[in-house]
Formats: sequence, structure tokens, C-alpha cells
Amino acid sequence: MNINCLWNNTQEKDWNAALENYFNLVKPSNMNLEIELDRLDSNFVKNMTIEQFYNFLHDKYFVWKYTQPNRLKTTRTCFEKYLRDNTLQELKEIHKLMFEYNPENIEKSLRNVQKIKGLGIAGASGLLSLLFPKYFGTVDQFVVQRLLQIENFDKQFIISKMKPENLTLKDGVILIQIMREKAQELNKIFKTNKWTPRKIDKILWSIDRLVLNSSCRINSTITSEKKQPKTIIIKKQQTKIFVNKTTEKEANRSSNIEEGYRKVLHLFEKNKVYQRRQILDILNLIYHNETSIIPSDYCYNRINLDIANDFEKRMHIFIYIKKNNYKFVGEKFPYTGDIKHSSKRKNFKYLEEIVGRWENGKIVYLDKDKIL
Repeated sequence: MNINCLWNNTQEKDWNAALENYFNLVKPSNMNLEIELDRLDSNFVKNMTIEQFYNFLHDKYFVWKYTQPNRLKTTRTCFEKYLRDNTLQELKEIHKLMFEYNPENIEKSLRNVQKIKGLGIAGASGLLSLLFPKYFGTVDQFVVQRLLQIENFDKQFIISKMKPENLTLKDGVILIQIMREKAQELNKIFKTNKWTPRKIDKILWSIDRLVLNSSCRINSTITSEKKQPKTIIIKKQQTKIFVNKTTEKEANRSSNIEEGYRKVLHLFEKNKVYQRRQILDILNLIYHNETSIIPSDYCYNRINLDIANDFEKRMHIFIYIKKNNYKFVGEKFPYTGDIKHSSKRKNFKYLEEIVGRWENGKIVYLDKDKIL
């Protein structure tokens, strides 16, 4: 079940299953630390000396929050300025205010914890979510990505303006408030007090994550030049027959890209012309730093050798206007117009040739013999 299906679901068993999935994604090497911090007593942290609090952040919290070695290293290097500059008193004041401020006040709490060297909004919210799970959830790029997948979500426009990897204080307040409201809603529906913003953030972080990670692994193997399927052209009685040798990995990649498009279709505006960079920015809400996706592969009026074999079955959502400019019209659009193939001929010049035709959303002819 994806987040779009779950968000308005009123079956408690489905929400519990989604929550349980969180621990399936924790690395075995991090499991003990995960369990320890999941059971963290805020009073234990409150009563720490400043040296103990420093070590807790440096040796435990940062390891939990920053699982990528390079990110952990840069955060620690920045944080270690407290020792290098002999300014632990600054950290002591932040530590004190963490427990003096009313956790109901999202902005005030985030603003204070964000002052810790090395922490941004994501890092600050993560620490607060461990200390005060009834009031805070971790906000990061995954939370933004999942919320954008929810169709007809009333705060979707606001969220779409956020930069997932560079969240502001205002963004953090909005996202945490969303998690608070969802937790309250579930507690009311299920007549319980179990649900907290922290549990909502666990679900937003983990749901669909296995699928998305699989897509990312595939994407990360693709270079900036799109890998081409190995196509063999066999001549038999003057008829050209395409035999597609596309590997299973490449077929899965195409399927994953179409799935990614479907998850963000609602963010495109009908009949609006988008530049390629704008399309990739929207898709990167699903695929992190993907640059090799070619929008023309999903156009009604463009075809190439790579997509010729299954062109009729492919997703079509754009109309090619000119280089790097595509008009979004959506799937099953009653398109009427020519299908063109652009091929490189002599002197390295591209020549366009009409090879097919759509009439009211149906392909009336397509001459694949010309796509050479």
C-alpha cells in the first residue's frame, strides 16, 4: 500500500502494518541504536551534564540521524567547533532551553535546537522527535516526497513550493503541524492515544521506501548518456523486423520511470508547456538527482529506435513543442497529429520524418520500417 492509499484509510490494521514496516528498513548494524533511541527518556537527556550531552549528540544522535558517512563526518566536524573554540557554554544554553520551552510551540523549539552547530531543520526536528515524540516528527526530503504523492491533499500547493533538501524553519513548522493533525485524527478515529507525530514520520519515511530504493539503485547505474537497448534488425523478404534485446534491468527502469510519473502527474498543469529542467525537478521528488530521463520518450508525437517496439503500449503524457519544451496533456488524451522520428543523417544533421499518425487518441498508422 502506498501513502496515497493509506493517508485517508480508516483501517487501523493498515496503519499498524505501515508502522511496523519502519523497522524493516533499519540497517541491522543500526538496530540496537535505533531501539535505544526509540525508547529514549527525555528526563535522562535533561539531566545530562553538558559534556554528557555533547557526547550523546556526537556519538549517538548523529550516528542515528546521518547514516551516510560523508554527511556524518561533515556534521561532526562542524559540531566539534564547540571543543575547538571552547564554546561549550553555548551548547549548554541550548540544552537548557530545550526543556524550558513549551513543546507545543513548534517554531520556538525548532529555532532553538537549529542553533546547534551542524544541524539544520531536518536535524533539529529529528532530535526533538526523539525527546518529545508526542509533539514532533522528523521532517526531511522523504516526508515532503510522500506528502506530495497524496492526491487532493489540501496543503499540497504549499508543500510543492518547498525545497526538500533545504527546508526552512517555516517549512518545518508546517510539516510538523501536518503530522500532529494526522496523529490527532487517527487517535480520534481509532479511539486511542497511540498515534504521535513521531509515528507518522516513521510511516512517511518508510512507506514505499523499498520500491523507491529499488528505483534509485537502477537510476544510479545509468550514466548521463542514456543506455540504449541492444536492437538487432533482421531482414527477411525485404521486411525489417525489430528484435528487442532490452535487458530485464532496462525494462524495469522504464516501468519504474512510468510509475514515478504517475505518482506526480497531479503536480503537472494541463496544457502547460514545461521545460525539461522543470519536468526533472518534479520527477526528482521521486527519483533523487535523476538527470537521464528523456521526456520525449513519453510524447505522443515523438518516436525513436529505443521505444519503437512498444510505442503503442507506452505512457504518453506530453506533446513535443520544440527542443527541451513539452506540453503536458496527460494520459489518454484525444491527440490528433503526426508522429515524427528525428534521425541523424549525413553531415551529422538531424532530419525529421513523419512515420505515424494519431487520430482522436488512437494510432491509425505507424511505419516502424522508417525508424532506422
